[in-house]
Amino acid sequence: MLRKRCDDFLSDYHLDDVYYTALARICAAPRRHVLVLLAGLYPLTNKTAWDDSLNWIPIPISYSKISTNFLSAFQCPQ
Repeated sequence: MLRKRCDDFLSDYHLDDVYYTALARICAAPRRHVLVLLAGLYPLTNKTAWDDSLNWIPIPISYSKISTNFLSAFQCPQ
């Protein structure tokens, strides 16, 4: 559903020189959620397959400490 909604915005496959930002807490569950989200947004194709035994595309993700996260300074009023 998200891929269909963002299809005009996203490329058909992950581009190494294009970076998207997904904010999540540093703990394990949100990191897994980001990986699953990226796997759904960029499904495996013949063009992106890098290992025939893996049905997965490695997409780099990075994390920052909450003190360096620019959105952490803002408190939600609700």
